[in-house]
Amino acid sequence: YEVAANWKGIAENYNECLHCPGVHPELNALSNYMSGEEMHGAGSWCGGSMFLTAEDAATMGKEGGHASSRPRIEGLTEEDDRTILYFALFPNALVSMHPDYVMLHTLYPRGPGRTDVICEWFFEQRAVEAEDFDPADAVDFWDQTNRQDWYVCELTQKGVGTTGYTAGRYSAQEGTVHEFDNLVAGRYMEALKGKVEA
Repeated sequence: YEVAANWKGIAENYNECLHCPGVHPELNALSNYMSGEEMHGAGSWCGGSMFLTAEDAATMGKEGGHASSRPRIEGLTEEDDRTILYFALFPNALVSMHPDYVMLHTLYPRGPGRTDVICEWFFEQRAVEAEDFDPADAVDFWDQTNRQDWYVCELTQKGVGTTGYTAGRYSAQEGTVHEFDNLVAGRYMEALKGKVEA
């Protein structure tokens, strides 16, 4: 994907779901935007979990996710079977772990307002080798969701580029966004400190 937005804005969008009811009705129908929990750890990552809240949902996919016949990732517990994990690995990897696949977005900044995003899906080998293997429900679902996100990120990029833009406060539900921004700011400060000392 070629996105007319800064890579940091794309990562911020990934790290919150307050926009999900209005921007991603299909996603929100499977996993309510308030179902998540933030995870805080040391290091170059931030993230959290969200839960499949639709009773018949088996994964994040078209047809409500219940059409998937793919086997679950080996070793998952029953609780894991209803959990999606989302992690931003600094600086440019966004990893989404679903019950039956892992999705990776890699962000490649091409300028202050342009980012190339590569999206890849990884499935259990036994799923891929099955005669009826069909990743289309997951790929189509996330292609639609990605395009919705890129549209909003591009609008945001245009907005922050105007003279009328003033940064606001984080909401209580944006802890992971704040954590990501602190990672970015910390790296900038380290780089500046290195230049001053050199």
